[in-house]
Order: sequence, then structure tokens, then C-alpha cells
Amino acid sequence: MAKRQGGIKAYFLPVSGISGDSNVGSKKLESKKAVVDEDDIVPVFDEPKAQSKLRVTGGRVSQRISPNPPKSFLSQNDSGNYEVRKRKRIVEDEDDDLEDHLEKQEQRSSKHESRTRQHPSTEPKQQNGPPPLPDRSAMREKLLGSSQCTEDGNVEETPEQVWTKKNPWTTNVRDAERRREDDPNYDPSTLYIPAAPFEKLTPFQKQFWNIKKDHFDVLLMFKKGKFYEMYDRDADIGASVLNLNYTGGGRVDMRCVGVPEQAFAKHLARLVEAGYKVGRVEQTETTNAAKKRRKSHEPAAKSQICQRALVRIVTKGTVIDTDNLASHQQRYVLAVEELVDEGTNRATVGVCYVDASENAVYVGEFEDDERRTWLETLMVLLRPKEIVINCMRVMSTAFQQITSYQRSQGVALMKTAGTLNTNVEFPSHVKEYLEEHKSAEAAMGVCRKYFQYLRIENEVFSMGNVKIQSVVRGSQLQDMDADKKHLVLDACTLSNLEIFANNHDGSERDTLFSFVDHAVTAGGKRLLRTWLAKPLYSAKAINQRLDAVDALGTLLDNTADHLEIRNLFASFGDVERGLARIHSTAAAEETVVMFDDTNKRKVIDFVKVVKGLKTGLEILDRIAHEWQRMPDCTSQILDSLLDGEESIPNDATEKLDYFFTGAFDFVEAERGEVKPPIGESGDPEYLAALGKLEDVDRELESELEMWREELGERSLRWYHRGKEGYQLEVPKKWFKPGRRIPGEFTPMSDSQTGKRFWTPRIQELYRRRVDASEGLSDQESGLFKKVLSRFDESYNCWSSIAEVVSKLDALMSSATLRKRSGHQLCRPEILENTTDRPVLILKNAYHPLVAEKMDGGTAASFVPNDTKLGGDDPMLVLLTGPNMGGKSTILRQTCIAVLMAQIGCYVPADACTITPVDRIFTRIGAQDRITRGQSTFMVEMEETAMLLNCATRNSLLVLDELGRGTSTFDGYAIAHAVVDEILTRACRTLFSTHYQFLTKEFAKHPEAAVYEMAAKVDEERKDVTFLYKFSPGVAPFSRGIHCARMANIPSTVADAADECARTFEDTVNRRIQSVAEGALLTRIFRACSDPSAELPQELISLSKDLSAL
Repeated sequence: MAKRQGGIKAYFLPVSGISGDSNVGSKKLESKKAVVDEDDIVPVFDEPKAQSKLRVTGGRVSQRISPNPPKSFLSQNDSGNYEVRKRKRIVEDEDDDLEDHLEKQEQRSSKHESRTRQHPSTEPKQQNGPPPLPDRSAMREKLLGSSQCTEDGNVEETPEQVWTKKNPWTTNVRDAERRREDDPNYDPSTLYIPAAPFEKLTPFQKQFWNIKKDHFDVLLMFKKGKFYEMYDRDADIGASVLNLNYTGGGRVDMRCVGVPEQAFAKHLARLVEAGYKVGRVEQTETTNAAKKRRKSHEPAAKSQICQRALVRIVTKGTVIDTDNLASHQQRYVLAVEELVDEGTNRATVGVCYVDASENAVYVGEFEDDERRTWLETLMVLLRPKEIVINCMRVMSTAFQQITSYQRSQGVALMKTAGTLNTNVEFPSHVKEYLEEHKSAEAAMGVCRKYFQYLRIENEVFSMGNVKIQSVVRGSQLQDMDADKKHLVLDACTLSNLEIFANNHDGSERDTLFSFVDHAVTAGGKRLLRTWLAKPLYSAKAINQRLDAVDALGTLLDNTADHLEIRNLFASFGDVERGLARIHSTAAAEETVVMFDDTNKRKVIDFVKVVKGLKTGLEILDRIAHEWQRMPDCTSQILDSLLDGEESIPNDATEKLDYFFTGAFDFVEAERGEVKPPIGESGDPEYLAALGKLEDVDRELESELEMWREELGERSLRWYHRGKEGYQLEVPKKWFKPGRRIPGEFTPMSDSQTGKRFWTPRIQELYRRRVDASEGLSDQESGLFKKVLSRFDESYNCWSSIAEVVSKLDALMSSATLRKRSGHQLCRPEILENTTDRPVLILKNAYHPLVAEKMDGGTAASFVPNDTKLGGDDPMLVLLTGPNMGGKSTILRQTCIAVLMAQIGCYVPADACTITPVDRIFTRIGAQDRITRGQSTFMVEMEETAMLLNCATRNSLLVLDELGRGTSTFDGYAIAHAVVDEILTRACRTLFSTHYQFLTKEFAKHPEAAVYEMAAKVDEERKDVTFLYKFSPGVAPFSRGIHCARMANIPSTVADAADECARTFEDTVNRRIQSVAEGALLTRIFRACSDPSAELPQELISLSKDLSAL
């Protein structure tokens, strides 16, 4: 029978007679609960069926025992009663872990994860920056609020309660400057520990709190043997977020939870995704090495605990060693600095953003306006997980923009003090750029300072993989190479067109990226995402990419085993990130002690990358072979990738083969073991270490054989349990009357099949085997380190393989899209911008994302439409139509067609002809920005101002119902003025409106055309049928009242609104006519004030039109 008490499972131990200090021989003991630790001397008992119960006081509660203890733990005393013997422990310091307990706990956690637990967890919601710590009072009650009353009425406190009382600084928290948590200047990253209480801590507690006090806002996962443990308030969070049970009974006296080493990555990912920073504290020596150190004669070597160090702080933007993250999504850390012109509030913004999973670093700077529009665009494009700023500098406007984005997207805002000198070994062109661009240099310094704090600055920046970025045409960051021009997408357009994130929940579902993405490798998906963020602008470059798409499509169509080729891509793996992890491992100092499971995982991960590279070479060979069989197909891009400037080095195969045959035994490596290659003599030191281990193994086998003969039992065997291996297991059948075990046997454990013992000789051999095994492990680690270093020397070669495979996969994605079931797509005709009249012609175009939701993902019932802008047609289309009639869909599908064409994709239409667009402006939808103090109309005006200030002849403008955020007259006036200005620039423009007079004003302008979204209206039934057909003409009404009726507005309200609308429309029409007449008469008067002046033809025409009214 068992009870739950304060997070600790307590078992009742039935006894009837006892001996020792607790009422020896008493038959009438009152019930007491018993939970014992292996070091406790516990009372004795005789009959296992007795019903009395005993509580063992003063013992630590950490290891469970059964109601019927195994007899190997018992010995008879002089009274004939049994008593529990004290077991001799092997490891006598604080580093001996309760491995069995935590392993079982981990098994329970994974087997019953969905079951209600003793401590149900509430997953922290996405928060801005590091989330606050949970309510500590509720957490403490689970473990600390469980004082038990003894039989004499005294309250017995748990070790955790004692710890908290002795150390009130753990609950009454102050920072290093002794400021309380409610102080506005409180520093959450530090903790004040009074000197006197600190000196009373145990050596291990001092080790933990020495690290924790300087990283109080970091969850520390402390390595102890093969487990990672969390203590105190960190344990509270671990119990809540990870559904872990507390390890009770005074594990280092503090509250404690733990996870096995092999499960570290899984739990780390959960903590990081919950918004916490997690610090990895690793052992820098083994327990055995610590013992040897303590036996040395140096005074500094007498520390009683294993040496440990904080080796890494993991955050949302820098987690790289887990497979639980979406592999194709880049996780950027963005650092921002700015230099501001105080007179205009314009700024030079420096940025440095890093994807630690690929060790890719980007740096640049750009001129920004007073709203920091391009900083906002960059954040929307990158969607960084963390944004880092220098807290020693003031960035008023940029900081406002950053905090606004942070709050809306749940991004962590990190602050670092000062910068780090950037005088490192960067390529010469990077050094020159940083010397000339101070904002970029400052941003690089801030970023490096932050990565230094995370302990990965050397790993990330040592590769010199730095790309310079700049802003072209006031746009997003892109390569400085002048030949690589791109279509510009600002933050507003990315959001309005739902390119990477939908406007529902911010995910990739139902976005343009999700529609065009048919890549099967993580690298291919990332590259395709980059192409969509930066569409091509050069007609030549676009056509070359389309040629490559067609060529690969033809290759797949004509290849019998094309599915096998796609399967090869699928098995390629994420080699790019694997290479980054290998580099990080090779660059890291070899001070961390990793045990078998983790070492095996690293070796297996390395083997996985090597095999992935071999698959990559096979992919390239297969495609190159098929390409040579297609002489009629031409593609400059494929020629370059397969046998040109972008192809892999000629010696790539030879270099890779070494790691299959010459580096180590590859078959053993696939199992996680590092051994010299078969058939070679190997390293002398490795062979010597292997010889020592083999010698000890032979002695152990001899010892086993000796005891088999001595006891006359051939079934004797070795049993291994945790850190107490090589226990001699004697089967129960041997124990017969008259047989006694040798006096040198020390009981170790028991089971249903037999009893297990150690002898002094076995113990000594086991210790020698542990030493020999560690020596061999050191040699294997050294061999693995050499292999990694040699592999890392050819990083550029391996990277080129991954890059070519990713490009082929991205191109194949577009080739696969060509024949997507249920969709009509065409190759766009891309014309050079050689004339003054850009063109955009779409035949039977449709919105692919809307069509995806109709008729089971086909476009069968979607009403397609033609769009003509520029060329022989007007540059601007004024679009009218009823609410819900499809105006916004026409606007968006036109933009999407342009985007797909300029990334080298087929377009959702029967035909498409365009001259490249340099930038897409969208003024769609209505939203305010309360956090910046901007109303809906102000936001609308700022976006319109950006459009008017930056649009060129080759831009595409899309405006939806401009002017609706203010009064009718102001809105009409603004819309009229904007249309007039756009017409003077001759931009390709779609302008939807409900202002009927606006269409009349510009109906006869040579560069304007008037279209409507057709609808059928039954006035008697007050019903409207949307036809969704884009055709010439003006919609007579907006039909807003009909939409109100469809939304179930009460009929009395809708009827009253209908009558009011008609009256109001008549009044407005009369007033607008009066204004128009006055304006016309004024212009006529001014034109005729000079008798010799000739009356302009425009005024003559306007006069006739007005007379007709």
C-alpha cells in the first residue's frame, strides 16, 4: 500500500518484531510509515506477514523499497530477528546519482505523458522575452507544505523545508546590488547571496549557486553523471513545463528534478519553446578522474566534487542540437544599431543577423525614414526569434518599432551591455565594409557580444561565413552584387498577400509559400523561401530560371525511375545544418565529459551527415547522367550546377571516400562506436588503452571461472547494475540447507532468480576496468576529434554539395508545381523593360489559395478573369463593385501572379505576359497601430505616402478603397488626388473604390479604364447574386445594404438604412455637382483672363460634359 506525501511516494513496511534502538523486541508498535535510503540503518523485523507499521525517522527519502525487502539486504541478529544491512557504497561523494529512480521516472513520463500527474503542469504561453517565473508559493506547497506529525505530536520537517528556512535569500530574492524584485532597477540576471550563509553550504551547493547567482534568469540544467538535474526554482519550472516529478528526500537538500542524458535535447527544446533561456552546466572531469585528482598532493586539487562549468546558454534563436524544430525554418537572432540625424529623425540603421543552425552571419546597414519602415520590413521578412539591442545606447524610434513587433509576434527582446571588438579574422572585403559602415560595425559588435554571453561566439563566427547585405532602392536587405536585382516587398505587402504567414494564426498554412513549396529537402525549402522573399527583377535571370524548371520537368517526365530520384532527395537530410553542428563540435574546446549515450549520438549524427553527402553525390551523378541524354534541352543554370562554375569540386568524391574507409571503422561508427579502421595497426596509445581493458576483462573472466569451480555452480554469471557492475550472481537453486556463502562475499542486490555479491578482488578488478574503460574512451574521443577536425577542413567542399542539391531541389519544386493536379498553370512570358510602357496581361487568372479551398483543392468552380495593364491598354484600372463581390481577390491574385512569375514559377492563368515589376505596393485592408499611437486612417495615409514617394514606372500599385477611414468628402478628395498623381507617373495600378463620381471623373482619361465586379440584383426580393466577373463598366451601387441583410441585420434596420442611403446619395450628388461646376467656372475664368489665350481643349470638353448634367 502506498500514499503520496509532498511529492514523495511512501510505502508501508509491515513488521512485527524489531531490534535496535527503536523499542527492541516490542510487539505493540504503533503504525509508522517507512521510506528508507540505502545508507540508513533501519530497524529489524521477523515475519513478513506482520501488520504493524514503522516509520523510519531521520532518513533521506530517495530510494523506494518494497513491502517485502529482498533477503540479500537482511541478516539475522542474535535474537533470531532479521535486520536490514547497510550496503557499502562505491562512490562516496555527492556525484553518485539515483540512476534507477530517474530512469524509471523518465519511462513513466514518456509512457503516461497524457495522464494526469501528481504535479499537473501548465505550459507557459508564448511571452515577450524570458517568461516570468511561475508562482513559487504554489510550487513550494507541493513539496515543502507536507510536514508530517509524529506520534508524539511533534512536526517533522522535510529537508526542503529545512533548506528554505536556513536560506531565506532563495525566497526573499535580491539582485547583486541588493535591489528587490519590485525595484524598477532590479537586475533579474543576478542574485545576492549573503557571505555567512554561503559559507555554510556544502561544496556542491556552493558550486551550483556560484553559477546561478550570475545567471539567475537562466534555467540551469546541471550535469551529474548521466543525468541533468535542476534545483530550487529551476526545479519548480522543470516540474511544471516538463511534467517531471520531484526527486524528494533531500537530494542536495534543495528541490530537484532530473532527466537522463539521452533525453536532454527533447526537454531542452520544450523549455526553450516555452520561452526560457537554458544553461548547460557540464562536468569537465569524470567521477573517476575527480577521485584521482583528490588523491594528488596538490592543495588546489582537494575539491570534493567533480569540476563543472557553464558551457552553453541556449535560447529560442540559438537552439541547434535538436530534431524537434521545423528544419526548413530559419531561426534568426537580429542585432540592431542606429545613428540618427536629430534634425530629420532619419537614421542609418545597422543590422547583423545570424542563423546559428547554419553558422550563417549577415551584416549591413541602410538609410531609413522616420518611421523605420525598412527596419519593420526586415523584421517581417526574417521573423527573428530574438532581437538584440545595446542597452547602453538610446534608440527611440527604432526601439519603438522593435518593441511593437516584439509584442505582436511574441519575440524575445534581449539587451546586452556594450559591444565586442570586431577585429577578428574576417575576409578582407568584410573588414573593409565594416570600417566604412559604422552602424553595421556596431551591430556586428552587439551581436558578437551577445553570442559571447551564450558561449558560442567562437563557434559561429570562426568560419568567416559572413555575407554583406545592403538596401537597394530603399528596400529589403539583399546581396550587394549589382547583377542580382530583386523585386522589392515591404512589410505591408508581405502581410497583405499572406506570403509567409497567414493573417489568421500567423502560421505557414494557406500561404503563398505553402502553395509553391514542393521541395523535399530542408535546404531546398529554405532556398525556395529565400527566392520568394527576393523575387528576381532581371528578365534574363527569370527566363534562365524558367528554362531550368522546364528542363528538370522534362528530365523527370522522361526518366523511368524519377520517383527514385525524388526519394534520393528525401533521404539527403538536412546536411547544411549538420555541417554547422559538426563545425561547432570541432571548434569547441574538449573539456566537457559526455557519457556513452551522448558520445554515440554525436558519432551517429556525424555518420548521418557523411552518408547524406554520399547521397548528394549520387543525386548529382544521376541527374548529370540524365541531362547528358537530353541534348535538345538547354539550360545555363543546369549546365553551371552540374559541370560549370557552381558545380562541386572535382576531388569531392575522393575526399568523402576517406571517411568511409580511412578515417575509422565505418561499420562500428554506424553503431556509435569510434574505432580505428579495419586492417590498420592504429594509434599506439589507442592500442595500449585497448590492451589494458582486454587484460582486465580476461582477469574478470578468470575470476568468474574460479568461483564457478569453487561453488560448484556453472550458471554463475556477471550482473551489471548502474555504477555497481560485475556483481557475481549466484542462482537461488544453489542456496540449500548446509551451504553458506564465503565470508568475503558482500551482498549487493537481489532478485527472484538469485543473489548478487562482490568480493574485494572483484571490487578491485571492477575499479581497474572503470579506469581502463575511461582511458579507452579518452582515446576514442581523441580519434573522433581528429576525424571531425579533418572533416571540417573541407567544409567548403561539403557546403558546395549541399548548396547544389538545395538549388536542384528548389528548381524541381517549381517543376513539380507545373503539373499540380486540378490547377491550370502556364509559363509566363517575361519581356525586357525596353520601352516606356510596361505591360501586365493575364488571361483567365485565378487566386490559387482561394481556389485551394474550393472543390477539393481544384480551381474548377473559381471564376477566372483577365487583367490588362499597360502596353496597348491603360495603365490604371478603377474597379467598382458590390461588397463581397471579389474586388480584393482580383487585386491580390494579380500580385500573386507577378510574384510567382518572377521567382521562376508557372502562373495560375491560361496565359501571362509581363515586363518585370521592381516593387509591389499594396494598400489593402484597415488596421490601426495602437501601440504606436496611430489610427486606422493614419496608417492608411502613411502607407499611401510610401507608395507615392517610392513608386517608379515599373512598379505595381494595388489600392483597395482608399479614403474610407475618414469623412466621405475628405476620403473622396484624397482618393481623387492620389489617382491623379498616379496617372502622371504611368504606373501599372489597380484601384478599387466605392466612390461613383471618381469613376466619372477619370472615365475618359486615356490612361484610366473603369471596370466592375458584376452582380445580379433582385430589387423586389432585395437579393444579390455575385457573378465575380471582372468586366468593363461601373457598378451602380456598392450593395452594402444587401451585405447587411446577408449578415442577418434585422430587416427593419436594413430597410431604414436603404432609405437613408438613397436620400444621402441624392444630397451628395447635388453637392458634388455644385463643387464641380464651381471648379470648372474658376478654371475657365483663369484661362480666359488673358484675351489672347486660347481656351484649352480639356476645358471645352469639361464644359460640354457639365452642360449635359
